[in-house]
Amino acid sequence: MFAALDIFICYAGPDRQLATALAAACRSEELTVFIDADLTPGDQWDDEIRSALERADVVTVIVTGRWKLPKWPTAAGDSRSWYGPEEVVRAIDRRRRHGDVRIVPILTESDLEDAVPLGLGRTVALPLGSDGWRGVARRLKAVCDGLPAPPAKAEPDQIDLDRARDLIEALADHFPDVSAARALWTRAGGKGRSVQNLSRPVDLWQALWLRSRGGAAARPEALLQATLAELPENPTFLRYLDALSREN
Repeated sequence: MFAALDIFICYAGPDRQLATALAAACRSEELTVFIDADLTPGDQWDDEIRSALERADVVTVIVTGRWKLPKWPTAAGDSRSWYGPEEVVRAIDRRRRHGDVRIVPILTESDLEDAVPLGLGRTVALPLGSDGWRGVARRLKAVCDGLPAPPAKAEPDQIDLDRARDLIEALADHFPDVSAARALWTRAGGKGRSVQNLSRPVDLWQALWLRSRGGAAARPEALLQATLAELPENPTFLRYLDALSREN
């Protein structure tokens, strides 16, 4: 049984120093904190992240100017493409499904309102003020202290990841032509030439989804993450991404 958790800290890779400073300030306020920098050799990274995201009362997202950079790599090995988007998506999905988590963007500069991640544009952010990370930690403690007891969680829906009828229909609705499908497939890591010229969008996406599930370079998780970059609060895509995370 995992212990309860107050704060999960999500951040862009290059902002680790800011994240560790926030973690230290929160612990000084006697808050329990998860930050991936605390993982030790032998820990299962994906399992630890998933568990912490499910247990945290508050998920914080440290927003710096790096969140304004392109969401997709511009060249092989471009480190700017990593923003922790999967953690943000999972937190948004948990909030949508259960309503038992608060997501708090933390603005490290005064002009970053437009850099808040997709799906959090209407969420009240917390600025990093003159009192520094200690001030942020005190305000997060007040948020945690004011939270009600979490409701009982419903059992997750059973999803057929291979048939995926509603997912295929959603993809066909939002990306109905071959050019849009090819662009999305390429962003997910696939090869554009592998996208067939099928006239019916449902047939096109059924073929692509089966190819993805069968081991294509455009993996199912990457395909859904690419989709959610454009449609961050779509419930069908969020539900299937969550089901894939449980399958793995």
